[in-house]
Amino acid sequence: MATESFMDDQVAENLNENFICIKVDRGERPDVDAIYIEARQMMTGGGGWPLTIIVTHEKIPFFAATYLPKTSRRGRSGLMEILPEIIYIWKNERQKISATAEQIVQLFQNKSAALESELTQELLEQDLLDITLEKGDRQYGGLGVPKFPIFHLWRALLESDNNQVQDFIAFTLRQIRVGGIYDQLAGGLHRYATDRRWQIPHFEKMLYDQAEALITYAQAGIFFHEPFFTETALDIFYYLKNRLLSKNGAFYSAEDADVNEKEGASYLWDYQSFTESVPETEQMGLKKLFNLKPGGNYFDSVSGEGPGDNILYADLSQVTQLRQFSNSEIRQLLLEIRETRPQPRRDEKILTDWNGMIISALARSSQILQNDEMGQAAEIAYQFIKSKLSPASGKLFHRYYEGEAGIDGFLNDYAWMIRATLDLYNLTGQIPFLQDAFAFLKTSLERFEKNGLFTLSPAHANEHFSQGQRLYDGAYPSGNSIMLENLLRAYDYSGDASQQKQIDAFFEAALPLMHQQPDAYAATILTWQKHKSGGRLAVLATNQDNPQNDAAFQLIFQELPQSLSKLWLNEESSKIITELFPNKYDAYKAFNTLPTLYFCENQRCEPPVLGLDKIRAFLLHKHILIR
Repeated sequence: MATESFMDDQVAENLNENFICIKVDRGERPDVDAIYIEARQMMTGGGGWPLTIIVTHEKIPFFAATYLPKTSRRGRSGLMEILPEIIYIWKNERQKISATAEQIVQLFQNKSAALESELTQELLEQDLLDITLEKGDRQYGGLGVPKFPIFHLWRALLESDNNQVQDFIAFTLRQIRVGGIYDQLAGGLHRYATDRRWQIPHFEKMLYDQAEALITYAQAGIFFHEPFFTETALDIFYYLKNRLLSKNGAFYSAEDADVNEKEGASYLWDYQSFTESVPETEQMGLKKLFNLKPGGNYFDSVSGEGPGDNILYADLSQVTQLRQFSNSEIRQLLLEIRETRPQPRRDEKILTDWNGMIISALARSSQILQNDEMGQAAEIAYQFIKSKLSPASGKLFHRYYEGEAGIDGFLNDYAWMIRATLDLYNLTGQIPFLQDAFAFLKTSLERFEKNGLFTLSPAHANEHFSQGQRLYDGAYPSGNSIMLENLLRAYDYSGDASQQKQIDAFFEAALPLMHQQPDAYAATILTWQKHKSGGRLAVLATNQDNPQNDAAFQLIFQELPQSLSKLWLNEESSKIITELFPNKYDAYKAFNTLPTLYFCENQRCEPPVLGLDKIRAFLLHKHILIR
């Protein structure tokens, strides 16, 4: 719309004469995006972007649409037809607009009232397994068309004991990896597939998709004992380092879909040019591997253009050949040739929430895959966030761009950065990460908590006509679901009754909603499942002089899963831990200078286990070591 309409003199004149025009970057203002995308869904039943909203002086919407052409086309009304109608109604029939706006306000209020009335209802457990099997595409994996990867849902389902669902998830992950939705040359995922087979993507690449994919493939690699998944996680990290990693160590937001106004132009291959780009001995094998055709294998789902160009995708029967290609010099050669073309524009905003996602994914994947480079990348990215986007203890800005930090942090910034710092502590045992996590948690409770749940922007602010408390998941878990996880992990450490009260209030407000559409609340359901089984904490106390300390630390912080909270009491950390949790761990000491483990479940700790060998035997008996 920017090129077709907003840069058009006729449209611009009409807009500027009759409207106050505001273009919102939804990455910079997720609060604005969230409230108006919800309003659009209420008004029309649909959503999506670009989002076109017209509001009253009070910012209440009365018109909502997505893409609008300049003039009517293919049954879709155009701006030049719609704008005069709205202007006429505004000037002559304002009461119609007022009535629509009032209805929207009422819908938001009724939503809140319905929530309050359901707080006393008993939780109805929903079976995500049946929903997934009912909606799942047994032939090509995934759900629906267009096909969006729903990694957080699939991770939730891995927790089940249903072999049929687990097999479906593994099948879907393989289909994504061999499909056109995955960049077979540079690595990384495109936003979604427009077709059923995962072959034709919308070519935009988002940092949050890479974070979700990275941790999912890392976990799946261990869960299914499948090297193809582990290699995919490493390949995504390769893409992150090469395309989205900034010089300062934090990560950029995205790469555009278009090049010179053509969707996917950088990624597509002319049959002849591909043939000329590879050695003759490799031509036939690669054309077969990637289903290349003289007339092209790519069709643009919007314009319907094609065939003509080719996109690289393989079939499941060719996984072995694809794995070989992924580690070959030919792949690097083709990538270098592709990079001589005009490249997609990179969105070089550094967003706190999305960086929190990738820091968390890197920290967790580092432990799962025993990859130190991932852990180092996570630490470096966080140090940038702390130095440039955290102006004071416990405070966060949302965006850093061209040397300037700005926009006060939203719920997602705090939620994901709390998770990231807890994960970094669980990986490294460095006490400043734990300090930062609890400082961010304190601020988030003060700023965003309202009636058990959390608002997207500060609960006391009156910037919008309604306060958003989004619980349902989107492309990634909601800020509320991550805050619930953070609260549960914080309670593992503190045993604080006020935190338990906050957790109870959250469940009282949230759980009735999960009855309506369970697969939209997968992240919260997964956290609830873990809550039912109880929190666990492994406390390691060490004395400075014992040679077993390093091995004991590695055992606890590298071999126990990230889902289990860990605490390291040593001479350096004990004072800070006492400040964080007064009187909680005063009696937890290293006995006889031996590394000592205190293993706690639901705030009840077993007798201390002394010495490396006994600690290892104890954990083996518990069946919780990841290797």
